[in-house]
Amino acid sequence: MFHQRVAPASTAIPPPGRIEGIEALRGIAATAVVLCHAARHVDEAFGAPALLRLFQPGHSGVDLFFVLSGFIILLVHRRDVGRPERLGRYAWRRFVRVWPLYWLALGTTLAVSVAGGHALPGVGTLGWNLTLLPTAGEPILGIAWTLQYEALFYLLFGVLLIERRLGIIALAGWLALVMLGLASGWQAGVATGIFAIEFFMGMAAATIVRRDLVPRPRWLAVGGGLLFTFAWSAEAGGMLDGYGILAR
Repeated sequence: MFHQRVAPASTAIPPPGRIEGIEALRGIAATAVVLCHAARHVDEAFGAPALLRLFQPGHSGVDLFFVLSGFIILLVHRRDVGRPERLGRYAWRRFVRVWPLYWLALGTTLAVSVAGGHALPGVGTLGWNLTLLPTAGEPILGIAWTLQYEALFYLLFGVLLIERRLGIIALAGWLALVMLGLASGWQAGVATGIFAIEFFMGMAAATIVRRDLVPRPRWLAVGGGLLFTFAWSAEAGGMLDGYGILAR
C-alpha cells in the first residue's frame, strides 16, 4: 500500500486520490466494453443498428485497459527495477490478479463445450492456453486475446526486475518489432500487435506523473475527456471506423 510520508518530487508516490482516479477509469473502460458487447448481441438478436452504432466505440475500453496496465505496473513496481529479489513478489501479484479467474472461466467454457458434444482440445493446445502466452491461432477462450497481451507485457517487464539494462532491451525490442510490423504491414499476432504500443503509452504517462511534468493536470484531464468524447461521437457517427481508421 501507499504510505503518507513525503518523498522527493522525482520519487514521490502519487497520493491515494490519483489511484482512485485510475480505478474510476477502469470502471469506465469495463462499462464501455460491456455495453459494446451487449449492443452487438441485441443487434444480432433483434436488429438494433442504431443502438450498435451508439455503443460500438465502447471497444476502445480495451485500449484504455492496456494503457492503464502500463501506467499502473510502472508506477507500482518502479522501485523493484533492477532488484531480482523482488521478482517473486511481482510474479505472484500478477499471477493472482489474472490466472485463477481466467482458469475458472476457461474450465467453465470447456465444460459447457464438452456437455454440448464437442471434443476437448489437444493437451499441447490446452497447456499452452493455460499459460496465456501468445498462440499461433485463436485462444480457446476468445476474449483471452487481451490477457495474452497482458501476460507478454508482464513477462517482459519482469526482465526489468532481473536486470534493468536487459529489461530495457527486451521492452525496446518488442516495441521495435511492433513498429516494424506497422511499417511493413506484417503482423504476427500478439507478438507484433499494435495494441502493444498502448502499454508503452501507459508507462510514458506514469513517468510524466512521477516526475510531475504536467503543470496543469486538471486542464489536461479536461482536454483528454473532450478528445475522448469527440472520438466516441466520430466513430458512432461513421467518421471513424474500428480503431481509428478513417472511414471517409
